[in-house]
Amino acid sequence: DALSGIGLASAFPFLGVVISCYNRSKTNMLKSRKDLSGYTLIEIMVVIAIIGFVSAIVLTGLNSQRAQKQTESSAREVEGFIREVQGYALTGKQIVPNSEPCSYQISWSGATYNFTYNYTVSGTGSGCGSPSTVVSSYTLKDGVVFTGSGSFYFTPPHAVPSFTGTRGITLGKAGATKIVCT
Repeated sequence: DALSGIGLASAFPFLGVVISCYNRSKTNMLKSRKDLSGYTLIEIMVVIAIIGFVSAIVLTGLNSQRAQKQTESSAREVEGFIREVQGYALTGKQIVPNSEPCSYQISWSGATYNFTYNYTVSGTGSGCGSPSTVVSSYTLKDGVVFTGSGSFYFTPPHAVPSFTGTRGITLGKAGATKIVCT
């Protein structure tokens, strides 16, 4: 068709067949390329980058929540420990045989907290607290630490706390903090 306007179709009849075959194969090639339903490498890389970005945001949030939960869990353990020692002071529990309790002391530093029993030996007239026994020592879990150090004690029979220094016990990990008592 294109060749007839030029006048070449009569001179070279085989050119019309070649050109029409070429046009058909070119059209088929374009159709087959459009029929391929796939993604380019750039599209796949963009999707992977978006997934990575969203994952990083979610994991950061999960880590901060995990630190908060671990700090709260450790704070509950310390609170239970304090209540246990206070119970000993209320009942006047005699931890060492033949002793009179003077005080039940709790101390903390770093990731460790201790329970010390201060007493007098019955019948000796020794001063209060001259002998003492560390009854138990515990370590906070999961990297939680006390933000300072200090101690306080309960005296029998009413178990009123007496603080030496600060009244608060603060625990922390990765920006998450919890105050146990103030």
